Amino acid sequence: DHDAERTLPDWQSMIRAYGRNPSDFVPEQALARADGNAEKQLAFLSRSGDVRIEFTMSDHKVHHFAVLFPSPVPVVPAISSSQRQWMLIRTFRNTVLLVLLAVAIPIAWKNCKRRGDFTGAARLGSFVFSLRLLGGLLSARNSESYAETIEDFANLAVSALSEGMIVALFYLAMESQVRRLWPRTLGCWSRLLAGRFRDPFVGRDVLLGCAIGNFWAILAFLDRRIPEWMGWQTRTQLRLYQGLDDVLGVRAAVAGVFDSLRTGIYQALAMLLILVIATWLAGRRRWLALFFAWLIGAAMYAPTASHPVTAWTLFALGIVPLGLYMLIRWGLVSLLSAILVAAFLSVFPITTDLNTWFSGYGAFACAATLGLGLWGLYESTRPPSLESHQPLPL
Repeated sequence: DHDAERTLPDWQSMIRAYGRNPSDFVPEQALARADGNAEKQLAFLSRSGDVRIEFTMSDHKVHHFAVLFPSPVPVVPAISSSQRQWMLIRTFRNTVLLVLLAVAIPIAWKNCKRRGDFTGAARLGSFVFSLRLLGGLLSARNSESYAETIEDFANLAVSALSEGMIVALFYLAMESQVRRLWPRTLGCWSRLLAGRFRDPFVGRDVLLGCAIGNFWAILAFLDRRIPEWMGWQTRTQLRLYQGLDDVLGVRAAVAGVFDSLRTGIYQALAMLLILVIATWLAGRRRWLALFFAWLIGAAMYAPTASHPVTAWTLFALGIVPLGLYMLIRWGLVSLLSAILVAAFLSVFPITTDLNTWFSGYGAFACAATLGLGLWGLYESTRPPSLESHQPLPL
């Protein structure tokens, strides 16, 4: 009836966010109810019969979202190719991580014996550990027994501790070298680690990062729209495919914020360590070091685009070089702020139709970005205090 139709969520946007065309799906009889608290359960089957999508909802709130493959060997070229592509990207990134870790461990050990910033590394590692632990707890699924709950928490704690130690090792391995090569890169970062959150220089870098992050979000938007405008055949947008878990409730959204901040720290430190290693290998040929760092960064991030043309024009030649320039010219705080803002505006769906079920997530992303930018503007206009000109403890 008419009232039932009015309460239906925007199922077409959900299928589109998954990477498929809603016109390829028809309504289907729902299976057993996945959530007893849900009032409605909707199901849609692709016309080719290879994909089945189901979700439950109540009061415009989605409780459960599932993608099923009815056939024993599903033939889904777009999804399977995207999954293979994402596996290749993850394999490459994990390989880079292992290489960086192998290089960082002996250098960090040597710096520990010298005058390295061990306090800053410990604070950074503890912060990443807290982000991973809280994010994992917020996004945890309900376990069937007490034993499974304890096992899941133990695995989460070990994973969070490992990530905190890896980040601390990265920081110890490159901190002294970065201060010698690019003194400005870790200036505001050291102020943050020392607890000077209201330092005007920190506010300046955060404000700059917000501006660059908005620019990156525009490039990500163009990456989705240009292929549609040109009529090109696109592949599944991996960033949106990964971000579906962040729009399943307030708890999941907060966990997504923690994950974006933690991932931003990882990416910023990894790129800085790659730049340090490339500079060490290239010697006085700084242009060769920058080219090597750009090549690694382009290989890590360009394949996540929707089309090869936008991958190389918008990502490889737009986002990655600007990130490297920010890292050297303005520092780690500005790059981390840009990554965080770009993640907010690219992962959370933003719409002008406030009646859609996901409009609150887009409003939250815009409010968080605006709040961070206003805070950076306010702090950057404050006169520097005497504490800002004092040397930072090592």
